[in-house]
Amino acid sequence: MNEFNYNDLKPHIDKKMEDIRVNDNLKKAILESIQTQTNERKPAKKINKKKIVITAVAAALIIAFPLTVGAQAVGRAISDWVYSSVNSQAADNVYPIYDSCTDNGIKVEVESAVNDSHHSLVFFTIQDTEGKGRITENTDLLDSFSLNIGESVGTAVLDSYDPETQTARFYASGTVYGNISNKVANFQLTNIMYGKTEIQTFDTGVKLSETAQKNPKTGGSDIKEIYGIGYVNLDDDDAHKKPKEKDILKPDVMNVSLGEGIDFVHISNIGFIDGKLHIQTKWEPSYDNHGQLYLCPKEITDYTDDNLSEHLLSTQGITDIDFATVEDIDKSTDGMTCKHIEYIFDVKPSELDNYKLLADFTKDGGVIKGNWNVNFKMHDTESLKIENCKCADSVEITPLGLYVTGYTGKSEPDVVINLKDGGKYETDSYEMISINYFFVRKLDCYTTGVGDDKWGDINNIATVSIDGEEIYNSEKAEN
Repeated sequence: MNEFNYNDLKPHIDKKMEDIRVNDNLKKAILESIQTQTNERKPAKKINKKKIVITAVAAALIIAFPLTVGAQAVGRAISDWVYSSVNSQAADNVYPIYDSCTDNGIKVEVESAVNDSHHSLVFFTIQDTEGKGRITENTDLLDSFSLNIGESVGTAVLDSYDPETQTARFYASGTVYGNISNKVANFQLTNIMYGKTEIQTFDTGVKLSETAQKNPKTGGSDIKEIYGIGYVNLDDDDAHKKPKEKDILKPDVMNVSLGEGIDFVHISNIGFIDGKLHIQTKWEPSYDNHGQLYLCPKEITDYTDDNLSEHLLSTQGITDIDFATVEDIDKSTDGMTCKHIEYIFDVKPSELDNYKLLADFTKDGGVIKGNWNVNFKMHDTESLKIENCKCADSVEITPLGLYVTGYTGKSEPDVVINLKDGGKYETDSYEMISINYFFVRKLDCYTTGVGDDKWGDINNIATVSIDGEEIYNSEKAEN
């Protein structure tokens, strides 16, 4: 590798710095980092976790300068979108990636990421480089997104859309059971849907009292799989019990239209079971067709959300049952699913004439298939680890969250963190990612201004208590 002189390159650095949005402190740190490593020629040092954004940018500069002095030399700054989307303590740990791949004219670029030992947040964009209008404000990834960093759970959320460049911006969060620090992550995407049709709430015109059976047949050998339920005010034990076949109407007894132009779903049975109205629907094969049925008093004509929410008939207990027949499973191929959904309402046969059946739906659009893959390395992270607690096997605190492993206390840990500068944080949000393994979400990384920014520096933590037991005291730890 050719050697270079810092003083000769400084004008080029200054010029490129003017073209990217980096604050003065960051700019100064980058230049100082380059000068120090060039003049002293010391071997690579362990990254300072507190300055991970700065060192990541500086590293890119050092690699690029011997080759060319241009846009690639400086690299790209973390975008304003990323900084505006995360809390300040998370922003201190964001690192740039800017690696991309293009397939079928669709460019997927992983911009930046932030992680600790168990949790990651990745920012990426999807752009239609051919300008065909395939990427829109309702772009859907159809559950085909994955961030492979070990045994993980995660989701991708559409954050914003730029119509001029036809670019959708997403963030993806993932929680991992193992340690992901310094590991290579594989970002993968295979399906992108565009042009979905949103069908706003409308009156289906179904005559409930004429159609509903008071003593319908239930169950039957056609029911192959019962996937799950929706529910309101149901205790945990009952919520985890699968309904029996006798709790479901016999499939496909009728074919009642839900309205003009609704050709992807129809009523396949309707009747009363145990005093509640069941409306069974059959859905044609699709990637993501979905919707909801409602019962509303007949006199209501304003279907806007604010007005309608006050008048809809509420149901307690199980509100819907998702299941599949033998035919559904046979027709579910190539990523498309055929299904039945049975909606349940607390209404008596004598009351049906007082209500009308409303619905809203989302219908599939076009689907772009491809193979978008980006590999990048997760960064290291600082943490405070506490072991041998009475209430848990171990507790780990990072700038992004607090993890409790092997919790033996009540249903949710009650965590109190006192800071050295007098601040205090009491947790109120939890995510159970495995049995007895809690991720206490200190900060919602994708919401601006949540939480106490001062927790970003774990060296500012004075004491930590769980369920009233003090498990960490910085003064005792230092002595």
